[in-house]
Amino acid sequence: LNLFTSMNYRTGDRVGDGLREFQYAYINRIDSLFQNTSRTSTPSNLGFRIGGDYYPSTNKTIGYTLDILDHKEVEQNRIDYLVNTINPDFIGENRMEENDDGYHIDHVLSYENKYDSQEQLLKAYASFAREIDDVSETGMMENQYGPDISGSSTLENNTNVTLAVDYEDEYGEKLGIETGLKFTIRDFGENLTYLEDKYENDYQEDIYAAYLVTKYNLTDRFGFKLGARFEQVETKAN
Repeated sequence: LNLFTSMNYRTGDRVGDGLREFQYAYINRIDSLFQNTSRTSTPSNLGFRIGGDYYPSTNKTIGYTLDILDHKEVEQNRIDYLVNTINPDFIGENRMEENDDGYHIDHVLSYENKYDSQEQLLKAYASFAREIDDVSETGMMENQYGPDISGSSTLENNTNVTLAVDYEDEYGEKLGIETGLKFTIRDFGENLTYLEDKYENDYQEDIYAAYLVTKYNLTDRFGFKLGARFEQVETKAN
């Protein structure tokens, strides 16, 4: 029996400043747009992992792993419009703040069987992952006409289920095969609120795949492989 666990935490500030200068040359005039920009991003991530492996025999392994990740990030952007000959009324300061808060959880169950020989190998695993992301954004533009405030919020709910099995075997010294199946089921949901209007988006994707590879050794140094893969994808979007 093998048990393991780990935890990690990460945070910090990412700061950036810049100057943007745009010039648009026309036949009879040149328009200019100058901006001062500044950005500060503060992520805060906390991760936790726990799992273990159980060995029923010397050639079999059953494993399980649980991963949990909690993330938070605050990003602040500021743009100062210094010169704007394209739209002289659009002179002022634009401030935006984005908050990203969510978590990710992943379950993985695995199985491996090496049998009693070096030729056979059976591997299988199943995973279930879910991610929740809550993103909100607010912005305010100040100019000679006063402040203009806008904002939006997005809630994402994503799930991912994967089932896979692979088998390898050799028949004698020349012939060998490798085959497997893999099913992936994904569901992405999003609820968006923008300008007091609500939007919903749901996207589903199912992938069914199978493959077969055959190898044949003519000599110790020369051989060939022949393989085929089948994949079917079904998608649905609302």
